[in-house]
Amino acid sequence: MNTLFTTITKTAPIILIYIFTHTVVILVKNMELKIGAGLLPASRFWALPVIFLVIFLFNFFSVNVGGAFFKIMAKHLKSLSTNTLAYSVTVGFMARFLAYGVSPLSGNLQMSLTATKLSYKDYIKKT
Repeated sequence: MNTLFTTITKTAPIILIYIFTHTVVILVKNMELKIGAGLLPASRFWALPVIFLVIFLFNFFSVNVGGAFFKIMAKHLKSLSTNTLAYSVTVGFMARFLAYGVSPLSGNLQMSLTATKLSYKDYIKKT
């Protein structure tokens, strides 16, 4: 069991980095993002990093606002484009997943750390 846990803790960050990197490449390709002067606040692309940060920070501190946030923002995001809305939901889920994985307030993480007799500080060092 210890070998399985060690393997998961060592490979999970690599898999997550691969997924997030691949997702960014696909988003840039599908949204036909031109890197350069087109990334202005008036552009629809500013929404994705803002949504990621907002959802990540709220979920890191165990404030689940994802549903309410998207209900409020869905109309505005859809007015930018349907793809922006879809990508925003995807980015929100990625941020939520990542925040729950590293938040010291996550109940699932704390139960796992207790079961494996590992401190949060050691967990962060290993990941």
